[in-house]
Amino acid sequence: MIASLSTAPTYGQLMGDISQPITVSVDKPTYNEGDTIMISGAVARSGDGDVTIQIVGPDDSQNIAGVAQSTVNRDGTFEAEIKAGGTMNRDGTYTVKAQYGSSMTVEAVTTFEFLAADREDPEDPTEQPSVAANIGDDTITIEGTDDVISYEITGGKILSVVPNVDANSLVIIIESTDDGVLTMTIPRTILESKDGEEDSDLFILIDGEEREFDVDTTETDRTMTIEFEYGAEMIEIIGTWVVPEFGVIAVMILAVAIVATIVISSRSRLSIMTPKM
Repeated sequence: MIASLSTAPTYGQLMGDISQPITVSVDKPTYNEGDTIMISGAVARSGDGDVTIQIVGPDDSQNIAGVAQSTVNRDGTFEAEIKAGGTMNRDGTYTVKAQYGSSMTVEAVTTFEFLAADREDPEDPTEQPSVAANIGDDTITIEGTDDVISYEITGGKILSVVPNVDANSLVIIIESTDDGVLTMTIPRTILESKDGEEDSDLFILIDGEEREFDVDTTETDRTMTIEFEYGAEMIEIIGTWVVPEFGVIAVMILAVAIVATIVISSRSRLSIMTPKM
């Protein structure tokens, strides 16, 4: 009994079957747009926080094409899923980086090939209009809901705000006239970042490059302070869930109203056509 207790791995103990501090792999060598990338690995010593996973684009070590966080299981293993697409929009070899530990200095890497879908008429994201988001001087209202994003910006202005469902992110297109700062308070009903029941970190990309930022969190929203340089065009805030489509509630209400009108009209016509006995 004593011998079995001494050899059984426990949470926080070094796993004997792992020869490296951390390993990572993907389930396929090649992915197409829309595929799910299954990422798995193991750490030699569990109990030191979550594993942070980044997918780095081809030919540019600063081009972050996907992010995720994974809780380490009791046996030292971890898993994550990232959908191929969104900011992953170029053919080539992508690198998966898995970082672990309080200092995030322990890292493992692997690679895969990505084949982007053919786009006959690719559009410039900086020219995309806002989708049912009305941008005021200090607030952004979402049509069909009571949700309001409040913001302040120096050194530029916001042109549009759109959700990227594939990347679980909110994409903010700006016109920068100088180095500036964007402060945004985003309700959790619009953008959320959770690992189970616990809050997880958001990620900020400015023109595809990950940036540090300050964040204040409450039970209902998060306030982010993001610095940007002159010439910046796109700020992407990545969580684990984003509202699928701005204005979707308004569309649902309209659909219900139309169905109700049809039903009422049908019943009215039926009562008129039915002869009285």
